[in-house]
Amino acid sequence: MIFFVTTERNRKTIDRYLASWGRDQLGRTQVFSYDRFLELRRFSPGAYVFGDLEQLTETQRCGVTECWEQLDGKPGYQLLNHPVRSLRCLELLTRIHELGSKRFGICPPLLEPDDDGRFRRYSAFCVGGNVIARQLLFTPDGSGADAVDAESEQVAEELEYLETNPHKQDLAEIFRFARIDYGRLDYVVMDEKLLVWRLHTNPTILHANHAEAGPRHEAHQIFDVRFSLAWNRLAVGPDGDTKLEDRAVTFYRAARESLSTSGLTRSWLGQHLLDWARRVRLKLQ
Repeated sequence: MIFFVTTERNRKTIDRYLASWGRDQLGRTQVFSYDRFLELRRFSPGAYVFGDLEQLTETQRCGVTECWEQLDGKPGYQLLNHPVRSLRCLELLTRIHELGSKRFGICPPLLEPDDDGRFRRYSAFCVGGNVIARQLLFTPDGSGADAVDAESEQVAEELEYLETNPHKQDLAEIFRFARIDYGRLDYVVMDEKLLVWRLHTNPTILHANHAEAGPRHEAHQIFDVRFSLAWNRLAVGPDGDTKLEDRAVTFYRAARESLSTSGLTRSWLGQHLLDWARRVRLKLQ
C-alpha cells in the first residue's frame, strides 16, 4: 500500500492522476492531507510518500518528523522524502551553486539557445530511487511555459530521450544529494553540463488530456508504463520483482510495433489497443 501525503490545497495534483492515467493505482494508493495524516493514531504498513515539502508549515514539519522517527526502520515501512533533511528547491539550488561543480550547476535566468536555435528543457522523475525520463520540451524562450507544437523530428528526439535516459546517472546523484526519494527535476544541458532549473516534490505526473491521440501520445504512454511500475514497486516494497519493467516495456513495444505495422497506431482503435496494452502490464506482476 502507498500513502501519499500532501497539502490540502495541492492534493488535486495526485487526485487528478489517480482519476485518469492512474486509475489502476486506486486500490493501492491512499491520499492524505498533512492535517489528516497528523490526526492518525495508527499507521498501517506501506510506503509513505511525503510531497509538497515546500508548503509545509513549521507545525506540520515537526509533526511529520515525529511520525517519521516512530516508523523509520520498522519492517514493512518505507519512507520517502524526509520533512527536514530533504532539500527544497531553493535549498538545492543554493547548495549546488556553493559546490561549484564542473558537472552540475543551476540554470541562469537568461539562456542561450542550442545550435539549432531551440531551447530544450528536460524533466525526470525519481520514484524510490528509480530515475525515469519524463519529457523533453522545446520552448521559445527556455521557460517551458509555452512549449511549441511538436514536429516530427522533435517527437523523435523526445522518444530517444525517454528510451536512452542519457542523464540518469547524474540525475540520480543530484536526487541523492538532495535526499529526495520522490520528485521531479527540470533541467537544461549547456556545454555538456547539467543545469538544474527546478525541483518539485508534488509534481504533475500526467494530465488527463495526455491520453488523447496526438504527436506526443506515445511519449506519454512510455512514461506511464515506467512510472506505474516504479510506483507499484513502492507498494510491494524494495524486494519487488526488479524484472517487471523489462517485461512490461517489452510487451508494450511489441503491441506498439504490431499496430504500427498494420497502420492502426494513429486510429481510434489503435489508441484504445495501446491503452489496453498499457493496462495489461499490471497482469505481469
